[in-house]
Amino acid sequence: MGITNEAIVTISLNTTAFIILLVLLLCSKSVRSDRAGNKLYRLMCINVLLDAVLSSISYAMVGQTAEWCRPVAILAKTLMEVVLLNLVYQWLLYVDYILYESREHLRRRYRAFFVPIVLFVLLLMINSFTGIMFTFGEDLNYTATVFYYLMEVMEAIYFLITLLMVFQYSRQRGKIPFFQPLSLMLPPVLSILISEATPYTFLPLGLSIGLIFLYFSRKKEWAYEDHAFGCYNLNYLERLARLSEDGKRNFRGRMVFETKGDEKVLAGILQDELPKGGDLIHAGTGRFLFFSEAVSGDLLRLTEELVREAAEDYAQEHAGAQVDLSVQSAMRRKDEKPADFIRGANA
Repeated sequence: MGITNEAIVTISLNTTAFIILLVLLLCSKSVRSDRAGNKLYRLMCINVLLDAVLSSISYAMVGQTAEWCRPVAILAKTLMEVVLLNLVYQWLLYVDYILYESREHLRRRYRAFFVPIVLFVLLLMINSFTGIMFTFGEDLNYTATVFYYLMEVMEAIYFLITLLMVFQYSRQRGKIPFFQPLSLMLPPVLSILISEATPYTFLPLGLSIGLIFLYFSRKKEWAYEDHAFGCYNLNYLERLARLSEDGKRNFRGRMVFETKGDEKVLAGILQDELPKGGDLIHAGTGRFLFFSEAVSGDLLRLTEELVREAAEDYAQEHAGAQVDLSVQSAMRRKDEKPADFIRGANA
């Protein structure tokens, strides 16, 4: 039996989604960079690519009568659901990282959230023997069970959690620069509603459109990134000054690090040792600027000690290495304008 008309339409939609994201992955240096947030974004794109392929295979099997089509249909549907579970968890991590920029925060906070993911993956793996998640009829259309709907409820809850995270962060700290999570979430939600009302699936296309919208909402920040050092470039300094003038940021402490040695080594040390939630800028050869809102004089002194110790440890572990570090720290005076404090770091 030939491929059904519904499958042809769905495969066309999925192919469009696949091409959109493939072009993005191949053409964007920011998406391919090694910063943690960009890695998560890239993984989400890859999972949507996989979903598009697996969804196409699954739909192509509907109505087929050959013996080999049933195991292919079961495998494609199983892997597709595993990919979507993985995507939901990655979105949860991505939102948290964009808000707090802390890998440790992710490890500490989201281990428990991974447990239901693993549980449902295991149920999907044994489904082909038990039918506990879904079963296939003679026409290779699937029928969902209660456990399948529970999985979908869990996925919906995870998406709602990300909305609550954004809402809470916005109430505490104001508008989030360079990030519009609804830009990703609305297209998939609409695609699910349309899919329920039609015999086709629009989910891979909705996800790809959402990721493209998210890409453009993040693109302004990526223009400030220094990909070689995993931090911001000097153009970001003026943006911080403008944010301070507008009252959107309130930096109280700053640090200036300089080295005549390997600046990439220093950049790695700073990323490991600096307090989370601050902004690190590569301000020229061997020079880095760090700004923080939640900081004190004691914390600046402790941070300087940690950075110096890490530099000394690196020099001892790598024969001939020389970081040659100098550090200047300052707290903003009560009568000092926030924007002047920012610009003064590179005076």
